[in-house]
Amino acid sequence: MKTIFEKKYIVLPVNPDVTRKKIEFYKEGELVFDLDCNVDMINPRHFHYADVSHLVGSEIEIRLNPEMEFRFDFADEMPIEGIYSEPYRPKVHFTAKKGWLNDPNGLFYANGTYHLFFQHNPAGESWGNMHWGHAVSTDLVHWTETDIGLKPDEFGTMFSGSAFVDLKNVSGLKENENNVILLFYTAAGNTSKLSSGKKFTQCMAYSTDNGKTFKKYSKNPVVPHIMSENRDPKVIYSKELEKYIMAIYLDGNDYMLLTSDNLTEWTQFQKIKLENDGECPDIYPLKVDNFDGEYKWVMLGASDNYIVGNFENNRFVVEQSSRPYRVGAKTSYAAQTYDNTGDRRIKIAWEMVRCPFESFNSQMGIPCEISLSKIGNEYYLRSLPVSEFETLRGKESKAADISVNMLNPFKISPLDKNAYEVIISAERKDTDYFEVSMLGINIKIDTRSNKISLLNQTIPLSYNFDRDNISVRFIIDSCGIELFADNGLIYTADNFIADYNLNTLSITSGSYAKINSVSAYSLNNIWENN
Repeated sequence: MKTIFEKKYIVLPVNPDVTRKKIEFYKEGELVFDLDCNVDMINPRHFHYADVSHLVGSEIEIRLNPEMEFRFDFADEMPIEGIYSEPYRPKVHFTAKKGWLNDPNGLFYANGTYHLFFQHNPAGESWGNMHWGHAVSTDLVHWTETDIGLKPDEFGTMFSGSAFVDLKNVSGLKENENNVILLFYTAAGNTSKLSSGKKFTQCMAYSTDNGKTFKKYSKNPVVPHIMSENRDPKVIYSKELEKYIMAIYLDGNDYMLLTSDNLTEWTQFQKIKLENDGECPDIYPLKVDNFDGEYKWVMLGASDNYIVGNFENNRFVVEQSSRPYRVGAKTSYAAQTYDNTGDRRIKIAWEMVRCPFESFNSQMGIPCEISLSKIGNEYYLRSLPVSEFETLRGKESKAADISVNMLNPFKISPLDKNAYEVIISAERKDTDYFEVSMLGINIKIDTRSNKISLLNQTIPLSYNFDRDNISVRFIIDSCGIELFADNGLIYTADNFIADYNLNTLSITSGSYAKINSVSAYSLNNIWENN
């Protein structure tokens, strides 16, 4: 098939259950783009829209491997009818319009707008063809998906990375009154036919129009291949070193820090081992709660294991060995934090939830604000949903001083077909255990063993068993749950499909439990105005 590309999207009929094909795009006999796609011309389940605007105006020959009969349509716009109202579309979590989504990338705040890039396959509901999708928000709650941020090129597909707002123009890339915004990403060589034989390198793109469009740096890669599939650059400034830092993943549990004076030329600085973790480093300083003037640097991997330390004597000195923040199921992964948000440290994680029967897959976690607490001689990360999330609260059901036992449950009914936030407080001395049930999930809070059980996991209730007051806060959406205990010191997420047939919130106990307070909020759908 040979045609002059005139429209922005190629429309791909997809069925995830058929054989995956390689779609190859040739210009004057030279390969210029390729996609892996479960093309099905006979019984497509969904239609996906891959952005080929970079090929508009060119005569392109399309080939499929294995060979088959095909005829693709083209479009200037992606139809939005039915999008955001699908039966299993999460109601308060960000999801892509169509296609696969994973790691958050390139998080930055500028000119009143939060930018969220993400690993994205526009050609199907499974991992592959890594692009950077792009969405924006003014409140961290309501999101608008925009054009693709980064597309695969001859260096590789676009793996994970970070953003940095170059307020001082040390990169020298400023062209107008706007601050230069830099994206650092991994070009994953040998993950496409176009990049066959290439290695993983760290590259950069930049924007001079407040993040609307990005140009790839002409001198890429900014960090050549070091070893293995080195990847996932995270960039931040260290006032102690008076240098910019890049953390990248190497292999196994090994990471590396690099430094730079100008954000474009990087020097290897120090290897760091992060036990029980790999991929997607994040590194940042945090003030220590209730300890004026004290702050520490925290470094995490994709599984939320973190070390605590400081930069001293031109080294990163680890003061506290690796411990997990996210506990239990591996649903939450690859969290990253925002650049240019002042004193706020805001994170978003990818949540590996299954969205059945839909043309999209996976979601982002609720944006959370991170802090650091000191308990005894140990430092603990804490995170809770950003305060902006509370603006989604709608109808509230609230009660206080509740006594429940086997014959006297507490109930709220009926629940509507929305997402829900539930906050429960109880006194440890007044209860043995109690169970919360709603929408098909049961959560057991056991004060005797200091445990919470839900789905197939058991997690701590508190890190301080002597604490009198216990708190549990959870958010249930169409395809999953996020739970915060001990005022955010303990966090987990898990995948389940909300069963709206079971539309009663029930609190029971096989013995006796006294609940100080329970609040249940029906949450407004973030997509209602899309």
